[in-house]
Amino acid sequence: MTHTPDALRREIMNQPIANDAAAQRETAPVILVVDDTAANLVVMVDYLAAHGFTVVVAQAGEEAVERARFALPDLILLDVMMPGMNGFDTCRHLKSDRSTREIPSSS
Repeated sequence: MTHTPDALRREIMNQPIANDAAAQRETAPVILVVDDTAANLVVMVDYLAAHGFTVVVAQAGEEAVERARFALPDLILLDVMMPGMNGFDTCRHLKSDRSTREIPSSS
């Protein structure tokens, strides 16, 4: 599947966030995927969705923290190298927050 950058951004931004994820939680585990590279997000979303997971995406550390607090995913997959708040800083932030500290994460 080939995507233009604009089509890729639209596809990523149309991924479900908390309310949609919460509604689907009964049938599928929710995974938050955090990566600043749109192509990586598409690969992960396509793979995970094809295997029955509900996928929530974020393209920056700050956005990931907000989405994690709101969606309370079952797992968080973090890119390490991101501008601004990198994956390690994002993970530290998530682990210091009472509402997200128990969510397993991988960088």
